[in-house]
Amino acid sequence: MKKKLRRIGLVVLLCCLLAACSAGGDSTPSLTLTPAPSAEVTAGVPTASLEPAATTVPTQVQGKVILVAPSQAGALGSALAGLAQDSGLAFEIRPALRPEEIQAEVRLVIMLQALDDLAALTAAAPQTQFLVVTQGGPPGAGGSDLQAAGNLSVIRQLEVQRTFMAGYITTIIAPDWRAAGLLPDAPADLQDAFINGGRYWCGRCIPVYAPLVLFPLAGTQPAGTDAAGWQSTLQELQQKVLEAVYISPAADSSDLLQAIAGQKLIMVGTQLPEGASPEVKAAWAVTLSFDPLPAIQKMWPDLAAGKGGQTADASLNWTDVNADIFTVGKQRLAQEALDGLLDGTIGPLSVPAE
Repeated sequence: MKKKLRRIGLVVLLCCLLAACSAGGDSTPSLTLTPAPSAEVTAGVPTASLEPAATTVPTQVQGKVILVAPSQAGALGSALAGLAQDSGLAFEIRPALRPEEIQAEVRLVIMLQALDDLAALTAAAPQTQFLVVTQGGPPGAGGSDLQAAGNLSVIRQLEVQRTFMAGYITTIIAPDWRAAGLLPDAPADLQDAFINGGRYWCGRCIPVYAPLVLFPLAGTQPAGTDAAGWQSTLQELQQKVLEAVYISPAADSSDLLQAIAGQKLIMVGTQLPEGASPEVKAAWAVTLSFDPLPAIQKMWPDLAAGKGGQTADASLNWTDVNADIFTVGKQRLAQEALDGLLDGTIGPLSVPAE
């Protein structure tokens, strides 16, 4: 019994000692574990993020294409803007350009006519490609003798080709083939081209009704002749009884067009003037204009890659079409002739048939 009491007493004493130690505190600091910051949001309050701070990467200088043109260049300007965008290049239109304005980022400069300081421009920026749309042609056919070389490429607008097509179209739309062209007296190749165009269609174009002459005809005047002078030439041609007439750029004027419309003649020209009278519009069959876009599209990959020294010929478009006169079938025939002209299988200056 006494032994049990001693054991109980020892247990009670030990408990008291332990309680006293707990109450007295421990001078050893405790370790508190803090959870790591998290990118999660708790109760609407965001915690710290472990993502690294963003760094700024300098952007590369973007290449640029400049079109030198007096205005927005219409559909051509829009098409060039699309080509530039597809190539990752900026695009802008300027009315003029000086050598000091061609910075390193300018990849390509397109000009719709040769500038007076073209040589200075190409020399000042050898890293830039230049493409010039210009009047051109074989010797004697007028136009520019500008040649492609180095960082200069050239698209030629050949007046002999347009004049050949004018002769072809004017002849196929003229009743009894009675067609004529009002052309400058120089170069003489343009007269040959117009006559060849008509005779490519009908050979010896002899009408059914008198007066029996070989069509088409060509009436000429010197450069700078006024509308009255061209009307005099037209009156001489009218003695052969005309049905259709081509008005070349040399003869073009509003007064002449109005006079031709008054004679009930079908007209083919290079520009239907804005604000033309109803009589002129009713007599107008088609406008023949140069289109450099197909040649530019073909050259574009090389030009964008910095390869120059190329030469190509502009195509031709017909617009302002009166389909009652220049019908779909006749347009198809004209397109076949144009394709041959552009691929070289038809020569606009071959010897005319007699």
